[in-house]
Amino acid sequence: MDVQSAVTLTGTSIFNDNYVNGLLISTYGAVTLGSVSASNNGLGAGNGNGLDVANAAGTLARPVTLNGNYFLNGNEDQGLYLYSKGAVRSTT
Repeated sequence: MDVQSAVTLTGTSIFNDNYVNGLLISTYGAVTLGSVSASNNGLGAGNGNGLDVANAAGTLARPVTLNGNYFLNGNEDQGLYLYSKGAVRSTT
């Protein structure tokens, strides 16, 4: 059974200078994010994304909504890695 738990971050969230990923979200539910700064991640480990969002594993397609401003610079791998079966919307 898939638990369709939504993830919501409002306001400004900062995930800079982490050993691997800045922010990793893995859920079966919808994802809604406010402004995110996720820069200079993964430099110690040799791999890592700034913002890594995955919600495609569930049986139902759930959306990902990106609101606000995003600063995803200088990460070892991608600034943004997004894997979803649902609609992806950006209001930026």
